[in-house]
Amino acid sequence: MKLSIECPSIIAVFLIEKSSSGSSFVFHWPVQPKLEIGENPYSFQTTTNLDDLLNVENDEDLISTKADDYHVLGYEKEFLANFLSPKQELCNQKFELWVDGLTFLGCPIHVGADGEWVKRRKHNPEATMESKNSTGPEQVEPNMSSTPKVTRSRSKRESRISMFHVVFVLNIPTGPEYLPMVTTMYEHILVKLSTALKYEQAKRNYVARECRQITRLTEKCINQNIPFNTYASQIPNHSNLAAALASTFEAISRTDTAHLLINNSIDLSLLWPQPVSTATIEHPELPSRPSLILASQTIFSEEESSPIEPFLAPHWSLLLLQEPEVLMKSLPLSKNSLLASFIANAKPSTTFIKLARTLAIPLSECFMLAKHLIHWRQAIAIPPITPRGTYVTSPTADLSKLASDSILFQKVFPSLPSLSVFLGILSFKPRPFMSIIPSKDHESIYLNMLAWLYRRKWVYEQNTYLYIRVPESIKQKASTILREDKGTDVQLLQQLDADSGQESIINDPHSASLLEQQWLITIANEQEPDLASLFLQIAKYFNGRHALQTISIIEGLPRKAVRNVISRYKLYLIRWNSW
Repeated sequence: MKLSIECPSIIAVFLIEKSSSGSSFVFHWPVQPKLEIGENPYSFQTTTNLDDLLNVENDEDLISTKADDYHVLGYEKEFLANFLSPKQELCNQKFELWVDGLTFLGCPIHVGADGEWVKRRKHNPEATMESKNSTGPEQVEPNMSSTPKVTRSRSKRESRISMFHVVFVLNIPTGPEYLPMVTTMYEHILVKLSTALKYEQAKRNYVARECRQITRLTEKCINQNIPFNTYASQIPNHSNLAAALASTFEAISRTDTAHLLINNSIDLSLLWPQPVSTATIEHPELPSRPSLILASQTIFSEEESSPIEPFLAPHWSLLLLQEPEVLMKSLPLSKNSLLASFIANAKPSTTFIKLARTLAIPLSECFMLAKHLIHWRQAIAIPPITPRGTYVTSPTADLSKLASDSILFQKVFPSLPSLSVFLGILSFKPRPFMSIIPSKDHESIYLNMLAWLYRRKWVYEQNTYLYIRVPESIKQKASTILREDKGTDVQLLQQLDADSGQESIINDPHSASLLEQQWLITIANEQEPDLASLFLQIAKYFNGRHALQTISIIEGLPRKAVRNVISRYKLYLIRWNSW
């Protein structure tokens, strides 16, 4: 599984508005943006000659990047307002400009030629006539449809802005990661935020009203000689829009989720797509190892689809990354909602198919709810936690949290040994988890404890993977059979002549060459026909990518039958363990 795009360094967020009197720089956050590039930000290197636009005779006067009443990042705010106010034909689409190491990324929203911020549905005369002739509750409809017209005309009188523009200033290194970072930032953050603001501007004149309020507050503080840092840091306390922009900046900078309430009307959540699990550790020796759940087996992947997912997914489970009570408190859910019931019943030991039966909903709907929680980094799909599984201490565990987690562990599981004791046990030779459970009566609490450790990234499930080894003896036997058969395919004989005859590994049995297929048949025939047939049925999973634990699920075979095949053909299998 690939890791998602890394979040870029966000320097600042700007709010620009344009009216009949010109463009204005309304707000920026943070109060003092930190410029982390070494080059002079006034040495522009773009296709447009922006040096002329600056109209600056002495660059030395602008070296300071400290923000004040009239400057930010070393630029005059008036210049930035004009610079970030594109023509109407360039609005309502991605705005992207790279200037000396800084990327200005936005989605300028411009009012339409008809004075409307959003397109209205065309009036249907026939529907109006029907509503006039109707009786009963439907007669209310004409009055309801006329209400927005009054609101829009009042909005036009109140608002004189023709454009607003939320701009993120990013520090993205040039290279292959530049385009994916910009695209992700635009699609997952900017478009969603700008769309919400556009809707509220069209419906309630929200952006214009907030811009006016921020501008008045700023001008008042400047006239009263209030220090910039003092009043600028307080603006989010007096403006819902400024607070939303500040919250977005702070949350996305920490790769957290920004929960916004736009104008007390729109609940909006924004997050940078980032996984909670990984299949690889690029630099395990470094102290900055990723604090992620280790999991190679993946379902519901947005990046890579697998043909086995439809067969495997029903038998997987959902691990909530917070306690259900904590998760439901953080979400605006009704206790009777389906999502609330789903969260309350989701257990890492309960498969999706059992969960769907419990909730009396289709399996597809169960998957939809699971994907929703996974997308918002509130859960991860895992193979069910069972006493038969093997779990070991994770190499990515954050040991700096051991002391605090030990205290929390003792509070949650006061009757169990300490966290250090369990981590020590799981650090020894891997073995089935049931071997450390004292009795059947302790199974439930031990599985709850295991889920707690899994959730906090202290452990991972150890999976077994297999490759097929072809020794020289099998190659010689297969060669003899092929050369004695006068009907052997010419292409197969050519592959046989090209082979060195030395021991080798079949990397992907599912797409094996003609010669590799003959080796597989020769290996299978080392045992009785029934076992040989079963070996050939599951050999396609012996490619180092499919965990042994999932084969019986995918093929609908008893676990004992799969274990028997592995045992009888162990001379021809390379077995290794990983997450």
